[in-house]
Amino acid sequence: MSRAMSTGRINSSAAARKALSSVNFRLPQLNIPAFSGKFVDWMSFKDLFVTTVHSQNSLSNIQKFQYLKVLHSDEPASLMKHIPLSYYSYEVAWGKLKGRFDEKNQIVRAIIKTFKDQKSISQANVTNLRNLVDTNDEVLRGLNALGTETTSRDPWLMQLLLQKLDPETKRLCSVKTADIDFSTLKEFIEFLNIRFSHLDLMICKESDTKLPTK
Repeated sequence: MSRAMSTGRINSSAAARKALSSVNFRLPQLNIPAFSGKFVDWMSFKDLFVTTVHSQNSLSNIQKFQYLKVLHSDEPASLMKHIPLSYYSYEVAWGKLKGRFDEKNQIVRAIIKTFKDQKSISQANVTNLRNLVDTNDEVLRGLNALGTETTSRDPWLMQLLLQKLDPETKRLCSVKTADIDFSTLKEFIEFLNIRFSHLDLMICKESDTKLPTK
């Protein structure tokens, strides 16, 4: 074994021991709401976490990983449950969370659903009207934070159309748009046309294979 390789391994081991030693210290508590896996809350959580933890060079990867685990519950916590504690745990865990929840199409749909699910006001009072205004303000701020594409008519119309579709077509649509940040209404309608054509072709093939009855 060469001296350079031996030195590299010693330095790597020393760095790992130094990072792991930080686990013995209690980290200061952060005033960040825990993320439970709701798409509508992801952007707000990510912005706060990146500012207070992810971008802080004074924190080790082990410390960042500790914060990440503490600030998650439900599905996000399950994603990190079996990640072993090591120097690289944080990068793996953060990558898993971004891969699952940093989906702009899903976030837009969740925000629009929040707007649509607001209850009608049967009696005017300060509380009801304030809640309505606050929710609408939250929705608009959430869409603006995602970019100008989300403030157009397309996401709203696509959300309304999605609610009218069958489960299988919804699934296929989700698969098709998985790698696209924002789908346009034109692309969505094209997808529905292709879906219709495929179904029509399947019906024709089934009809052709049926034997004539006597």
